[in-house]
Amino acid sequence: MMVDWLSCSIPDPFGVPIDDGELLRVKSTGEIEWSAKKKKRLEGSHSSSLMVRNLMAQETICPGLGLALQKDSGLEVQGNPAKFLQGHNLFGSDDPKQIVTNLVSKIGTKLEADAKPVDLGATTISRIDLTSHWELDRAEDVFAFLKAMEESVWCPYRGRGVASRDVGTLYYGFAKEGQRAKDWQLKIYAKGLEVAKRPLPQEAMNIPGLLDDVARTIRVELTLRTAELKRLGLHKLSNWSANTAADTWARYVKKLDFAGESMSLDMEDLEAMGIKPRLKDAICAWRGGANLKAGRSKTAYYKLVSDVRDATGIDIRGSVPKSNVVPLVRVISAKPAQRPVWASALSQAMRDAA
Repeated sequence: MMVDWLSCSIPDPFGVPIDDGELLRVKSTGEIEWSAKKKKRLEGSHSSSLMVRNLMAQETICPGLGLALQKDSGLEVQGNPAKFLQGHNLFGSDDPKQIVTNLVSKIGTKLEADAKPVDLGATTISRIDLTSHWELDRAEDVFAFLKAMEESVWCPYRGRGVASRDVGTLYYGFAKEGQRAKDWQLKIYAKGLEVAKRPLPQEAMNIPGLLDDVARTIRVELTLRTAELKRLGLHKLSNWSANTAADTWARYVKKLDFAGESMSLDMEDLEAMGIKPRLKDAICAWRGGANLKAGRSKTAYYKLVSDVRDATGIDIRGSVPKSNVVPLVRVISAKPAQRPVWASALSQAMRDAA
């Protein structure tokens, strides 16, 4: 378990402006309508980077409202803490408190600025990605596994997994372009394919057995954004404890229905779910082998498909599944990834290269 992305706001630890310039919107009269500081990119270990911006206390004038809004000072941090701190994200810390402390220390070193002790109690999180792994016996099984998940595994309130344009990635909670991102999302993908596209530092590539293990690894990533973090009471960094990351990740991953229960919903189940009559009729007709395109325009058909999928997770575009893909349950429950045997060797190699 590790934190693979963190966006947070920390009470100003440096007391100096940190930004990469300023964006202005100027009216035709020459009056400045608004301004915003750009985030500064800090390079970390092995070309990894972090975006930071220190918002000094300032007033923003809103002429139309006759108001002066006071912005709080604070350090905004956004990026992958594992990559910034250690040069890779094959494994890392799952303790956001320690991560924030280490980030501030390294940012101070990069900026040659002294940092005050971090006020963890006043630090807020706007996004966090929690990541763990599943291991398969063979690398050749990874894409078949993800395809089987796409066809047979669904998630309440998120429906079936949506395969991205990139082969080997599946989303539960996918937001189309232009849509607001979901408050929480599960992203499941082939780690080996990611490494093939974005190679690891050479020190990692030379570790015996590392690439073989990565090739048969499936990464399971939970993204929590502000609204969901507030609902869980995890918007404040001080509310995170030693087991919070692992427990929270497991709570959402357990929502995945590997048993194919969505395919066996009977009329009583649909009634209990409050499914609209036209959708219940469509599901029953689909199970009976009816051609749902008949008598419907293309727009009406795909509207029906979308409504059924959003309400139940069932995809009525294809044939009724004949199998619950039982092997998936065996593989996942039996082989959660453990700390790899090469972890210590990789950590030492990265330290030596730093």
